[in-house]
Amino acid sequence: RNTKYHTLMAQLLLMQGSYEDAKKQAQEAIQLNPKNVRAVLIFGQALLGLKDYEKAVKIFARLNEVVPNKKEIMGNYALAAIGNKDIESAKKILYQLLETDPGDTRAVSILARLEHKDDLAGAEEFIRSQMVKAPKNSSLYLMLGNLLAADSRKEEALAAFEQARQINPDNLQAYLLAGKLLTQMGNKDQALSMYQTIIEKQPKSIPGYMGTAALLEAE
Repeated sequence: RNTKYHTLMAQLLLMQGSYEDAKKQAQEAIQLNPKNVRAVLIFGQALLGLKDYEKAVKIFARLNEVVPNKKEIMGNYALAAIGNKDIESAKKILYQLLETDPGDTRAVSILARLEHKDDLAGAEEFIRSQMVKAPKNSSLYLMLGNLLAADSRKEEALAAFEQARQINPDNLQAYLLAGKLLTQMGNKDQALSMYQTIIEKQPKSIPGYMGTAALLEAE
């Protein structure tokens, strides 16, 4: 067994939520090759899963020095800092990440919550500022649409979902969110059209069939 085997096993165990076993496999891989960045990353992620945030912060801080400006590392580093209740450090890391990728939706989402908790107007302004920097990121429009829907601005939310579909016609989440909102608004025919489009694009889509079934059952 070599470092690649233990790294692969660690990744599989991490995906299954077996964090303690993933940590052990990652440690085996690191012992065989201390420069195995993937194994170190998985080790840190396992620590996150185990809620050992203090150790996770140290792992990701060192990893960020070795491989700077890597999105996956910085994102996990920020999550570890949040878990460790170091919110200011987390925000600093996330802003650095956005300098590398303005359209990183996870970073935008977390910062919107950290900087603008209970302030929908502030969160909207922040999301829109990132949309200017990453105008072709359909996921940012979905995020905006969800925020507008939460603020009872349903027509504006539908427009945001429509923009997301125009940018990426294969973004099924844009159809699903629009379908759900249209159902809430009583526009069943339009909602059904959204769900049918999902099924056409992905015939095995469970949400598409569930949305369609719910509308037909309500008739």
